[in-house]
Amino acid sequence: AGIVDAGNHLENVSVFGGEYGIDTDKSAPGWPIMLLNSYFEGQRKSAILTNEGGLTIVRMKVKNVPVAVEIKENAPDRLFMEDCIFENVKRTGLILTDAGNAATQINLRGIQCKNVPVFSLERSTNEQVSGKGKAYQITRFTYGFNANSLEDIPQIVREAEIVPIESIIPLDVGDTPMLPTMNHWVNIRDLGAKGDGFSDDTEIFREAIKKYTNIYIPQGWYVVKDPLVLEPNTNIIGLHPGTTILLTLGGNPAFSGFGAPQAQLTTPKGGTNIVCGIFLNADAYNYRAVNCKWMAGEGSYLYDVKFSGHDKNRFFYNGQSAANPLEKPMPVTPETHDLITRAWDNQHWSLWITNGGGGTFRDLWTANEYSSAGLYVSHTETPGRIYGMSLEHHLRNEAIFRNVANWKIYDFQFEVEAEGVDTQPLDLIDCRNLTFANFYSYRVSRMLKSYPSAIRTWNCKDIEFLNLHNYAHARVKFTSNASLYDVNSRHKLSIFQGLAVEQPVKLRLLRRSVAVLVLYGDTINGKGGAIFKSGFHPVGVHVVAAGKHFLRVIMVEILISFHLNDSFNNFLVDF
Repeated sequence: AGIVDAGNHLENVSVFGGEYGIDTDKSAPGWPIMLLNSYFEGQRKSAILTNEGGLTIVRMKVKNVPVAVEIKENAPDRLFMEDCIFENVKRTGLILTDAGNAATQINLRGIQCKNVPVFSLERSTNEQVSGKGKAYQITRFTYGFNANSLEDIPQIVREAEIVPIESIIPLDVGDTPMLPTMNHWVNIRDLGAKGDGFSDDTEIFREAIKKYTNIYIPQGWYVVKDPLVLEPNTNIIGLHPGTTILLTLGGNPAFSGFGAPQAQLTTPKGGTNIVCGIFLNADAYNYRAVNCKWMAGEGSYLYDVKFSGHDKNRFFYNGQSAANPLEKPMPVTPETHDLITRAWDNQHWSLWITNGGGGTFRDLWTANEYSSAGLYVSHTETPGRIYGMSLEHHLRNEAIFRNVANWKIYDFQFEVEAEGVDTQPLDLIDCRNLTFANFYSYRVSRMLKSYPSAIRTWNCKDIEFLNLHNYAHARVKFTSNASLYDVNSRHKLSIFQGLAVEQPVKLRLLRRSVAVLVLYGDTINGKGGAIFKSGFHPVGVHVVAAGKHFLRVIMVEILISFHLNDSFNNFLVDF
């Protein structure tokens, strides 16, 4: 194979020949794999062979192969594909397996096919989905468990929407633009920046932003004491997010004290900025700090960026500072450790996208105990796309979306650490038209208790989750109730040994693994809520409650439906 055991993110990969283009198991610790803008040709067995790989594939072309994607025998998998082309695929586009396992979640959108007589083949039953003519498009394909309503018995479905097309339309990769050529870059070191971890480089950066469009930042620790605001066309190009650090030292007056959130780096409203290859670090005690405030427009691009806070031990190697050989490391004692941990959750958000901000966001990593959330997207209808983002270790939320519309989030992964035992991973508030594809939420093995929900929503509609995995490598499961908790903001809902409902409200609780979940309608007026479309396997609990009664719900691994009226003496349990 060209690639064996893929990592978390692959982009602009082309593989020619071999038995397989990619042969992969799941990546550690079981997160999904993002494959973006790829090309495979001439493999002898299949372009991709996956064993629980959890691949999120966007814009892949496969040509002249027997099989495009094969899932290994007896292996459940979560596969999402969008905007792909299969051409001259002799045997079948997909080989599917283990449909009876609830972990099998297959969702495909917009797959163009030419000379692909059979689109999918199920290994165990030989059931197949045939193509329509020489050229056709799979507009929607879902494979897995399905319940049309909560009263239905879940059943395996194979749903395919196929339309004939006249010809193949080339894939559009315009939302991931190439960098400007290097002869148009200016090196910030040539302008006088030190990057030594101590010297103040703020004014050099400010002058560079005024004068130059493409600013290259080589390896170093660049101290920035005041906010940097880019021009609408400024591009920031760092060498590497592990070694190119923009650092705001703790206790900085511009980022401390009282006042509104203050960003280290800000893009202007409607800008076309490209920012890549840097590490934004706001240290520990900077109470107003935001690493990046993004208001740039749909054509902007933020990628390969790391966000984190102070960790003195990482600044040193064999007792010597990476920034300054004369600096000595801070001794790790109970007192200094306590000072560090007291600073956790004192800053705002790592990445704040707001005020009409949008664009493309790819390969981002925020593991930052000091920020209240890794990502906060607010007040924007500008289309946005996230291709691979890992949010970890936050103590309040991993991500928040408030008043957001027209976004697609691919390969979104959370890791809740032991210090975040009460972290609510994802909050969605007043949002519409959002799609989450291959959403993985994970709690580490050191957790000592479960959390009520992985996703919490208020007043949302047209929210789609395509492949949802909520899990823990721990002595306790991730959630005490369910993956999603739908809250009507006009009513008070709380969790108490299961479920407590204190106002008339309809509440839906979802299983840990869901193939397709759609929230639609007007939840404020009770006309909609959480509903389940093709691919949902509701192994869990559904409660329709009225009145001010309390019900203790014990989660079990079979479908249960409670219908509770005004009295505890009048309810029905269906097994």
